[in-house]
Amino acid sequence: MLEAAADADTPHLLDACSQARKSANECFGDFCTRVGFDALRDYAKNYVPSTAVEELPKVAVDESTFKALQSLAAREGKSLAHVANEALQQLSGSAV
Repeated sequence: MLEAAADADTPHLLDACSQARKSANECFGDFCTRVGFDALRDYAKNYVPSTAVEELPKVAVDESTFKALQSLAAREGKSLAHVANEALQQLSGSAV
């Protein structure tokens, strides 16, 4: 499981979350207030930076599972790696 980002990475992580989920013309503070601290903490816990994806172990899934994960990622404003990580953590019981 990936650990939450270090303090130095926090601005980048929060910006990624904000860009993925905020409404048009919504400022960052309003976004944080709207989604709440728990959602931001959950995002940070499961965040997989794009630079880390290549270094992670790979898991093969069938095409229908891949498309379902892509759809979920688009609906939730998260990366495919992020939602796959969340789903596998829940399935394996390693979600904290």
